[in-house]
Parts: sequence; C-alpha cells; structure tokens
Amino acid sequence: MNFEPASYSGRLIAAIIDEIVIFLLPFYLYASCFGLNREKIDILGLSMFIVFCFKDIFGRSPGKYMLGLYIIDKNSGEKPKRINLFLRNITLLLGHFDGIVLFFNKNRQRIGDFLLSTVVVKEVVKEKKLPDMEFYKGATKERIKCIQCGSLIEEDETECKKCGWSYK
Repeated sequence: MNFEPASYSGRLIAAIIDEIVIFLLPFYLYASCFGLNREKIDILGLSMFIVFCFKDIFGRSPGKYMLGLYIIDKNSGEKPKRINLFLRNITLLLGHFDGIVLFFNKNRQRIGDFLLSTVVVKEVVKEKKLPDMEFYKGATKERIKCIQCGSLIEEDETECKKCGWSYK
C-alpha cells in the first residue's frame, strides 16, 4: 500500500487542537457555569476521557480535520472500522509514551496504530493531468458568427460560405 504518513508537526498540532477542543474548552465552560469541586473534577475528567476515545470514530478528529489528516487501515488503505478507531485511542492511557513511539518508526505510528494496523496520512490532492497541447493546435482560431444565418466563419475568411454575407 502506497501512502504518505502525516508529518510529526502535523500530528502534534492536531493533538494540541484536539486537547483544546475536547478537554480545555469544555472544562473551562463547565467550570465557569457550575463551579468545581473534587467530585465534579473526577466525573468531568472521566467523561472527557470517554469522549476523547471516541474522537476519531468518524475517521478524523477535529484537529485532523483542520489539518487535512486521515486515519486509514495500513493494509487496505480504507477507513478502519469504528471499533478499531475507538480501540486505538484506549492506548492514550499510556500518556506521552504512546506519542513518543511515533518518532521511532517510518510510518509515524503510535502504539494504538501498531496494535490495530492504522496509520495517519495526509489528504492527497490528485493533480489533474493536462491534455497534450499538440492535439489542440489550430483549435483556438477565433470564429465569428454570421449575423444572417448564424453559421461560424473562420478568422481568415471574410464572407459566410453558407449565405454569402461579408463582414469586411
């Protein structure tokens, strides 16, 4: 399977965006609306971790979406099953160790990626192949429409072949 893994910086920026969107922003909003005590912090932390495990359930997290990154199955190149997308994020319990591993392999995979054969890749924008210009030589001549019969007159002609109208 031919693919280009996402860059280290792309994965790091996507992770930072995810932490802001999924952890910090909801935590701040909840704290400012309802206040915090030890019990609320525990419940809020657990619920945010559960949400974080589901962040890639549709193939990309908010951070990956913003940076044009996708998670694919390493073997087939297709989008992985949702259960695999959930399970790959359980390894986030390992903390930063899980992320450090991606610096030591060519496909830049975390432990969760290794276990479930997934890889984060850049969105590939396919280039459009331009047609051979030799084929179009002479096709760009200017044409004039005859005002009497509506047929096209080539630029080097001065009168319509169909009706005889002359434009010069």
